[in-house]
Amino acid sequence: MVKRIFDFVTTASGLVVLSPLLIWLGWRIKGEDGGPVFYRSIRVGLHGKLFRVFKFRTMVVNAENIGGSLNCR
Repeated sequence: MVKRIFDFVTTASGLVVLSPLLIWLGWRIKGEDGGPVFYRSIRVGLHGKLFRVFKFRTMVVNAENIGGSLNCR
């Protein structure tokens, strides 16, 4: 029980401290091209259980559909 309280307090404190940086980062991503701030994806976890991941978007919109070039030499 003590660990759970410690984890909660630490996480909440971290979010409060980092919230200005996270807001600024979201503002910069949105201002870059007007696309969504977050990239959403469904991943497969332990025992095949699906879960959703939210990350700040660091690529162009629809990059997974566009594909990429491989420069293998």
